[in-house]
Amino acid sequence: MTAVNDFYTLSVKAEYKSRPLVFGGGLSGYYEFTKLEFHWGSDETQGSEHTIESVQYPLELHMVHSQVGLTSEEALSQPQGLAVLAILFELSTTDNPVLDHILRAIDNINTAPDHMAQVFHPYALASLLPDDVRRYYRYDGSLTTGVFNEAVVWTVFAQPLHVSRAQVYRSWL
Repeated sequence: MTAVNDFYTLSVKAEYKSRPLVFGGGLSGYYEFTKLEFHWGSDETQGSEHTIESVQYPLELHMVHSQVGLTSEEALSQPQGLAVLAILFELSTTDNPVLDHILRAIDNINTAPDHMAQVFHPYALASLLPDDVRRYYRYDGSLTTGVFNEAVVWTVFAQPLHVSRAQVYRSWL
């Protein structure tokens, strides 16, 4: 996995022989994994792009998938060309061990001239999902960065995961 930090989004891309798929649960087809994007704010009371019952979270993860059979450009121009799974993170007193592997790369990213680093010993993508994947909010919308194409079917999981205060602060460095 390779991580890139633009100081708003930490993107993590991985090379797979066969990409993980997401399907079912009301999605209109099969979608293959393209990247992870982590979004955080300037302090621990904000950062998530979604809210649940007016609560904003310090960190939000987007697992981005493109519809199987479409190129990246085609997916961006199709309604529901992309399926994004959004996972919210609430503050905890303990580190999230799955996140720790990814966040450790930030130390290297911030000193690298291209703001890129390798993520060593990453966990399986499924370990970044909440235990209860049956409770979620679903809507058609747009990308939240870049070109803002209206090509996304969003799935926002109701159950947040945990992140420690130290991990949130680490992402700001």
